[in-house]
Amino acid sequence: MGPTENRVLREALTAQLLGRVADSLDITPTQFQRAKVAYETVSDVVTSNADPRLAGAKVFPQGSFAIGTVVRPLNDDDSEFDVDLACRLAANTSLSPVSAKQLVGAPLAADGRYAARLEEKARCWRVNYAGEFHLDICPLVHADTTDAIPDKELERWILTNPEGYAKWFNERADRARTRMMLDHAVLKAEVAPFPEDNVDKGWLRRIIQLLKRNRDMWCDRAEGWQTEFAPISIIITTLAAMSFEHEFRSGRSFASEYDLIRRVIAGMPAYIEQRNVGGQMQWWVQSPVAAENFANRWNQDARWALAFREWHALALASVNELASVTGLDGARPLLDSSYGASSAARAINSYSLQVRSARDSNALRFAPAAGGLTAFSAVAGTPVPRHTFFGD
Repeated sequence: MGPTENRVLREALTAQLLGRVADSLDITPTQFQRAKVAYETVSDVVTSNADPRLAGAKVFPQGSFAIGTVVRPLNDDDSEFDVDLACRLAANTSLSPVSAKQLVGAPLAADGRYAARLEEKARCWRVNYAGEFHLDICPLVHADTTDAIPDKELERWILTNPEGYAKWFNERADRARTRMMLDHAVLKAEVAPFPEDNVDKGWLRRIIQLLKRNRDMWCDRAEGWQTEFAPISIIITTLAAMSFEHEFRSGRSFASEYDLIRRVIAGMPAYIEQRNVGGQMQWWVQSPVAAENFANRWNQDARWALAFREWHALALASVNELASVTGLDGARPLLDSSYGASSAARAINSYSLQVRSARDSNALRFAPAAGGLTAFSAVAGTPVPRHTFFGD
């Protein structure tokens, strides 16, 4: 077996393991169902309120639930995950941010089921489901052709477009099976359906889940200032999606899923800009759907940009290193350090079950370069066709 075959086998095993790590990061079906029920009941409390200013409001999921990149907490026993919602009011930016926020929070504060669980945050209201998750609902208003959200000091509206962002992302992640958002032209209050539990999530979502968990691990080990300046999820998601789209539009084919993973992660920094604004150079990660700079905090403290560079270099190095080791024994400590011991264990156990099933069906092959027994198609003597892997 030559060097090329050895490399292909190692990369195929790496992609198998990374894909299984990403799958292990999904919340459980029970957690998903509880989040769905919480979304529906909280949304109904807001939209069914008699206040005429809530007529025409629309509540819909935003963030990781809207795009299928939710990651279970790093420590399953004592952590919570986020369920992010937006409530688009019929008003425009002539309504003050403070008034809009109070309008959304008042029905929850008056409801006995939520009054004790309700917590006011800078931009939103948080409903705490202790030990499981917390649900954040923030107001939006119309601003010309897009939306506006209150800034953290509640002194002004800033442009945003979470529904448009979800559509933009899902078009890239789903390709031929884009899940379109509901029509806006509804004159009564409504609650958009909660997203389906996306089992076949595709490689873009998997890559982002891997990056978010790697970020969590990096932050968990960090000391001093780095803990406070860990890269935020919207920047990770946007840069990875832009890099993924570049690879898709390039028409390039890939020897393996691993090749796609590596290229997408390596290409992320290309979409970080520096712009001259009023004679000062500013960092920009441009929203693809609104006049919104996701990296605005980078211009307030240089440590945000520094933390991103340090984390990204390590995230890419960990993926490169995985493809250089041999077998499960070599991969296990790298998976542990990059994605957590529990996720690594679930991924390796899942792969081992596949190997056992392949053995039982006589589909097992011996591939020394991959570390021994393998159940995937890239085995000695079998050609590996090139593929785009974008929709797989």
